[in-house]
Amino acid sequence: MSYQYQNTPQVQIVVPTVDISGRIVYQPGPWGTQYPARGISLSIVLTDTAGSRSIVGSGLVNENGEFKIASTAVTVAFSQITLEIQEDFTGENLSFPLYPGTIGPNGGPQKLGNIVFPFKPEHPELAWINSAAFTDTKAFAKKLADILRSPSLPLSIDLFSEWRTTAPSIPIDDPARDDVTARVVAANGQKFKRPLPLRTPADVAAANRENARILRASAKRFEKPVPVLTPGQKLIRILSWSDLAAGLDERIVKEVSTHGITKGKANTTADAVADILERLSQATMQELEAGSFLRSLHVSLQRAAKTPFHFETVAEEAAADTAAASLLIFLAGITGQNKLKVKTTFNYWHHFGRPQGVTENRNYVKISVNISK
Repeated sequence: MSYQYQNTPQVQIVVPTVDISGRIVYQPGPWGTQYPARGISLSIVLTDTAGSRSIVGSGLVNENGEFKIASTAVTVAFSQITLEIQEDFTGENLSFPLYPGTIGPNGGPQKLGNIVFPFKPEHPELAWINSAAFTDTKAFAKKLADILRSPSLPLSIDLFSEWRTTAPSIPIDDPARDDVTARVVAANGQKFKRPLPLRTPADVAAANRENARILRASAKRFEKPVPVLTPGQKLIRILSWSDLAAGLDERIVKEVSTHGITKGKANTTADAVADILERLSQATMQELEAGSFLRSLHVSLQRAAKTPFHFETVAEEAAADTAAASLLIFLAGITGQNKLKVKTTFNYWHHFGRPQGVTENRNYVKISVNISK
């Protein structure tokens, strides 16, 4: 007698979990319409049928306000599941309901999209002029235009904005050699006064090694990830190293007019610069965040400053970027007509090494400008 055995399919019981992803943004305001909420703690809270609450998942948002959380197994009957959102620096809380449809191991996490955190950022201030705070790019640019038309010195201006970071990207194959970039010193029996760069693979490799050394030096300076400056902030830093170039105000007026940002002619260069600031004071946050306006403005400023560099306008940093561009234009205008002393300093604050007296647990870039006769 023979027996035939049939394979019995194995039934795998999968315990459901709550898998979610999304992004936390602040309510629209002068700081932006989709400004990412950073420093946010998240908890998935399950309330069972007896009313007891337990945390079944937790996580943090990244620097763009994004999150992705997977809970532990849901093994009990429940009456409610919520996503509890807490701002770590102010203690403000928001409870966001999660519906039964969010439970399930198949199909990946449920995308919740943008969740608006109905509070303003801990520090929405963009700038201070002689200790007067400004949270709006419009008011800040308008005040600078007024000061330019009727200067009153000494003057202290601070830009204070939260910064995003990036870890320096150092090539893996970097041997950390002391190679120098190969150059052509002579050709056809003639010796060049200025050696020409040789575009070869070896030349490119040597250039990469040099870039790696620069990145390592930068990483050592900050210990933590390097701050990402907006185009406007970067222009101020570049020009502060070599003082404001002579004739910068006139070149700004010319370039901005060429790009169609302002119209009409002013009697003096100072008035024309003030008109540019007036135009910035009329720009809406939606116009700034669209990117095209700021891109045209920065192309104009780069050409005027003769310091071109690659940049990408970041929409959520539009307010801080506009404040920096306004300050740069103001400095060009006020120094172009007067012999003044301008001192510019940059400070980067990380929450693991904040200076004495600063209670905020955030990452900031502070640009301080002092102007005197």
